[in-house]
Amino acid sequence: MIEQSPIVKLLKQRPRRRVTLGTLFGIITLVLFVSYNAGFLSGKTTTPEATSSPQAQALIEAAQKENSELQKELISAKRNYEIQLEAQKSLNLQLIELQQKNTELTRDMALYQTLAKSPQSAQGLEIKSFQIFATDTPNTYRYLIILSKQVSPQKFVQGAVKMVIQGKIGTKHIELPVKYVDSTREDGLGFKFRHLQELAGELSFPPEFVPEGVHFSVIPDKDWPQFQRHFSWATDNPDVG
Repeated sequence: MIEQSPIVKLLKQRPRRRVTLGTLFGIITLVLFVSYNAGFLSGKTTTPEATSSPQAQALIEAAQKENSELQKELISAKRNYEIQLEAQKSLNLQLIELQQKNTELTRDMALYQTLAKSPQSAQGLEIKSFQIFATDTPNTYRYLIILSKQVSPQKFVQGAVKMVIQGKIGTKHIELPVKYVDSTREDGLGFKFRHLQELAGELSFPPEFVPEGVHFSVIPDKDWPQFQRHFSWATDNPDVG
């Protein structure tokens, strides 16, 4: 029988150490941690390579270029809109001015057409129209005279108009010569025109005077004959006064 040495006996007699559950979990955790870091580092090293690839870089540059072009187009569109807005304002002002001029031209054309349709007088100079307007002041009226001529359109005519108001106080007939205040002439209401002229003023009568008509004497200075004309008294706004 072979005798064993004391050292072999000692080894056989040493009890085996068991691996505890906590130690096992610690080992597993350590393995997972190492694996995670290895994967993270691997992914981190591949990302710059992917982003720095020629295809990705070309896409980025194309997007940046397109964005720059869009910004330029936006600035240009905004500038064009502001220019169009200012042009529209200017056009509106021009339209308003043209409408005003058209109104004035239409009025003048109507007046010229009326003059053209009227029979030409022998003397060429005439009182085209006479109007009377009542005012808020009793026995006070405003008048408007339009003088015109239809011959020698490039030649001026100059002279004066005398007015005599015909009416009555009670049953007595009275004629009142009109006196002109601040007139440039002493012989009547002065005029000077080439085609036509408007003369306007104000008339005031005594309290009991009732006007019935107006007698005019037109006295040109030269080259034109004198003439007279009578108008009945009729106000264009009888409700006033």
